[in-house]
Amino acid sequence: MLKKLLKKSIFALFPVLAFCYMIFVFGPTEVFFVNHSEFEFIFKEFFGLMVTVCLIVTLIFTFLLALLPEKIMRILCAVISAVDVAGYIQVMFLNKNLDLLGQNPDGYKADPHASVTGLIVWLALIALMVVVAIVPRNTSVHKIIPGIPAFLLAIQLVAIVSLITGGEETCFERDPGEWYMSGEKQMMVSEGDNVMVFILDYFSNTYIDTMLAEYPGALDYLHDFTYYDNDECVYMGTIPSIAHMLSGSEVDASQPMDEWFHDIWFTEKASKFFETVHSHDYEINVYTPDGKILRGNNDVRILEGMFDNLTNQGQEPVIDKKLMISTMSKCSSYRFAPEILKPMFYTGYEEYVNIVKYKNTNREHTLFDFYDRMMRDGVTVDPDSRHNLCAIQHLNGAHSWDVGADCRQKDNATLAETCMGNMTLMEEYLNQLKAIDKYDDSTIIITSDHGSDEEPQVIFFIKYPGETHDQMQVNHAPISHCELLPTIVQAVGGDSSYFGPRIDEIPEDEPRARSYYWHTEDMAYPKVMNIFTGSQAYMNVYYRFDYTGDFDDLRESIASGPDEIIPMYDSDN
Repeated sequence: MLKKLLKKSIFALFPVLAFCYMIFVFGPTEVFFVNHSEFEFIFKEFFGLMVTVCLIVTLIFTFLLALLPEKIMRILCAVISAVDVAGYIQVMFLNKNLDLLGQNPDGYKADPHASVTGLIVWLALIALMVVVAIVPRNTSVHKIIPGIPAFLLAIQLVAIVSLITGGEETCFERDPGEWYMSGEKQMMVSEGDNVMVFILDYFSNTYIDTMLAEYPGALDYLHDFTYYDNDECVYMGTIPSIAHMLSGSEVDASQPMDEWFHDIWFTEKASKFFETVHSHDYEINVYTPDGKILRGNNDVRILEGMFDNLTNQGQEPVIDKKLMISTMSKCSSYRFAPEILKPMFYTGYEEYVNIVKYKNTNREHTLFDFYDRMMRDGVTVDPDSRHNLCAIQHLNGAHSWDVGADCRQKDNATLAETCMGNMTLMEEYLNQLKAIDKYDDSTIIITSDHGSDEEPQVIFFIKYPGETHDQMQVNHAPISHCELLPTIVQAVGGDSSYFGPRIDEIPEDEPRARSYYWHTEDMAYPKVMNIFTGSQAYMNVYYRFDYTGDFDDLRESIASGPDEIIPMYDSDN
């Protein structure tokens, strides 16, 4: 009996081990090395854990299969073996332009044609292996069932050695003196004057109507604010939009992105902006989860002297091992799965960005994390503040539909719930400012870096010091993110004339020409490289749409096609 159980275990071992190896070890390792700049953890912090999970799952399922009647075990092993082969083919040949670390709040949309093709391949392989399994038991053809997975396992063992030996130094060692943006004072304001800019990622102004239809009083707390309902984001995407917002530099698509990221902070406009704000005794702190949206692959120290929360002190990582295992396994399964099942395993940015946090210095980005920290620690006056404060808070906004109306984490939330969660967070923040007597004398801006591809106009609310109304004011002026810098300069008490018009200097009835740049894929133009992964990028052009008027005019411009197609030198996605 024991001998038979051992023989069956050996038969089942290779199909199960090959599957677990691909899902828990090889897949995550390949995802890590290709995208290591996107992860805060290093190789040794995840590899051993993934190997351990792989071995435990393999042993459990191998033992369970061995307990089954032989014929049933052989058929199930044949199915697993077929899945091993199909998954290998999927990764090597069927995945095209797969966005591993996605930014789409709607998740992954399976391509119908690719779904059918993939399903045929998967089902054909499973059927073939099942036929092999049910032929007479003494036929040597049964050896194919464990033999093919063993062969795939050997190939990928060699491949993983190549991945590891070819990895960059930063994959293996964390610089103990690494410079970073500290989040230590993210919940603090100055005893002096404050200018606070909240950038709620991916919040189109059209989402307001969706939210108000379900939550009619959602904006009542903004009664002291003015809402500019005709705000152009200029650039689609967090990159390059936030860098454009804070530097004032237009994108030069013919230039390598890393060069652009470097050069924009040393232009006359950027230098004069930071010099002006600092000269009025303001610190400038920026809170974003990934400094790469401001610097690309450049060293974060290019931002030194501009943003004041840069430091190389006190960074002690805390790794959520459970989240790391689940997220990396999910990323791997996303690659491995047939097209039709990929939406089940789509991994949003908010998942992997939370794997590593830092004691006392973490920058909260997801809404529920920011809200929880705010409710726990409170918004307080910095006891050590010696300057006024200009704080840029980049939060996840409506990018991921993962919060309920109460701003608590909720899977599969609706757009209306997510938008209401944003408003719940902002209302609580403003209430806490009032409680510490820092609301009335603060300039507060609530905006977004971009909306969706075809609904790119964004929210823009502003309250100046001492401003009060019985109800929120609405202004239809055709503004854009180009007016953010001069508006901030005015708020700190500087002369904004050098930087162009402020939002309050643009008449509502001005027939102002504006342009929207949508980065996308155009098959008529050459593919370009992804600056973060070194692999082929998805986006390769900007579509420029010109319009005069409001969102309806922009919608018409988009429908009629781009006014110019601008090829990109390289891309971030």
